[in-house]
Amino acid sequence: SQDLFDHAVPPQTQADFEGPRISLTFRQLASAHSRKSSSHQLRPLPHHKVNQTKRVLILSDSKNCNFDCSQFRSPVIAFRENLFFLRDLKEHRESIQQADIVLISAGINDIQKNRASAVLLHNHIRSFIEQFPRTMFLFDAVSPLSIHADRFNTHNDIIQYLNELMFKCSLHHDNFRLFDNSSFSLAHLARDGLHLNYIGQSVLSDC
Repeated sequence: SQDLFDHAVPPQTQADFEGPRISLTFRQLASAHSRKSSSHQLRPLPHHKVNQTKRVLILSDSKNCNFDCSQFRSPVIAFRENLFFLRDLKEHRESIQQADIVLISAGINDIQKNRASAVLLHNHIRSFIEQFPRTMFLFDAVSPLSIHADRFNTHNDIIQYLNELMFKCSLHHDNFRLFDNSSFSLAHLARDGLHLNYIGQSVLSDC
């Protein structure tokens, strides 16, 4: 056995034996801490929680008025309400309280018709989402207008600044995300070049 284990008495040849000889073999036992860790690892894994239904509220102006809510797959249930002006967010408070995720797709009417500034709209949205810290908000960036709709680029400067402010807002609020649709091409848009077609809606629903 002295060839197989580490002994307290060094191994010697038979010619050097003088009298009785005691050999002790030691084993290192697990410490209390390691036994505790080991028993913890042997515990059965918890069962995965069943996916809970997510309710998605789409608040949009005409840009997404025809959004196909069936694009969302289970366990997501989506419903849509008209929001032509961001200033009217408070009118949807009850629906927002029932939703897990809120997609906001509006702002162009506030800029075009009410001449609202980017800072004013940003402050309004930020103060509103802070009232619902457990609800995830997704803001669909306002699309720039064509040269025919904004000949002197007056509104587009405000639109660009608003989108920049909303991006910064997403960096400081965990329950707010900006959906940047600047990468959308004609393949994602309807013939008017503004509203989303089926493909564009599908990309938006996947986010």
